[in-house]
Amino acid sequence: MTEAEALDMIKKARDIVSPGSGDKVTPETELQQDEILDSLDLMNFMFELEHLKGSKIE
Repeated sequence: MTEAEALDMIKKARDIVSPGSGDKVTPETELQQDEILDSLDLMNFMFELEHLKGSKIE
């Protein structure tokens, strides 16, 4: 998986969890520290990311 593919997958998962959050995600983005996702959203984001990836993230 390329960096661009990974970033696209992250943006898709973020959009599912937090619709309308815009294109705030870059490779340098800290999703929780930059207040894009709160702690509950972060857990849901990880679930969605695993779903999109098709495998568990350790």
